[in-house]
Amino acid sequence: AAHYDQGSVLHVALLRSYTNDVYRVETQERTCVLKVYGAGWRTESEIDYEIALLRHLAAAGCSVAEPIPNRRQEFRSSFAVDGAPRHAVLFP
Repeated sequence: AAHYDQGSVLHVALLRSYTNDVYRVETQERTCVLKVYGAGWRTESEIDYEIALLRHLAAAGCSVAEPIPNRRQEFRSSFAVDGAPRHAVLFP
């Protein structure tokens, strides 16, 4: 909630935890999926490339989940979990 302007968070549920953790996030505004990349799994530039590719495909008319920008109008959010840097991307 601190990173995204999607309304009050009503419920969060872990959907999958493998290399990345994937959460279903229900807010007053919508239901989204938050992908939290595993610590050290992907670099910032690799994640940014994935985001750019999805945005390019969406702009070309492909049916893909286009990332939702955070409060800073960035598509990748970064934070620390137990002292380790983690990155996350929110999807509709």
